[in-house]
Amino acid sequence: MRFSRKTLANLARVMEIGHTELNALFFEHGIEDAHVTGNQRDKALAFLSAVEARKVPSEADEIVLEVTERLLSLRSEYVRQHDPGIRRLLASLNLDGLDYRDGHLVPTTPEPATLGPQISALEIDLANAGLTTAGEHYRQASDNFVDGNWEACNGQLRSFLEDLLIVACERLSGGVFKNTSSALQHLRDR
Repeated sequence: MRFSRKTLANLARVMEIGHTELNALFFEHGIEDAHVTGNQRDKALAFLSAVEARKVPSEADEIVLEVTERLLSLRSEYVRQHDPGIRRLLASLNLDGLDYRDGHLVPTTPEPATLGPQISALEIDLANAGLTTAGEHYRQASDNFVDGNWEACNGQLRSFLEDLLIVACERLSGGVFKNTSSALQHLRDR
């Protein structure tokens, strides 16, 4: 889940939206069986706990995002700046990478840049240079990066660099090298 438990707890502390509205939230999101009796904070915490436990992370994030934006939009700028509970919520949201601006929670960091043209250009350059094995490792690394397979991406980048160094050393020296260590040692010695 994108939201930390600290943020969820701070949100529950300031969800002063009334029992009827809280009951409607339980019903709206299909978790009315998790409904508890008690004060508003107890109900708010039960609601957020049920969302976190019963919804897939992306759906839970959307629900919390919607509830948080709705709650913050009901507060004036003055209240958002001076209410200690709201300030704690905004601070914990900021630690989670979100900032409240113009009625919406927005990421504090930009989205990753699109890498398509750069990857394709490098792959073409590698193929034109006759570095097909290195190019294949690079393509697999970029595919794994896009898919979020970080370990596989790192492994393919390592293989890409090893092959690139061996071929570069062979082309510069005219020798044949079986591993990266010997190729790097030869380059250091020259």
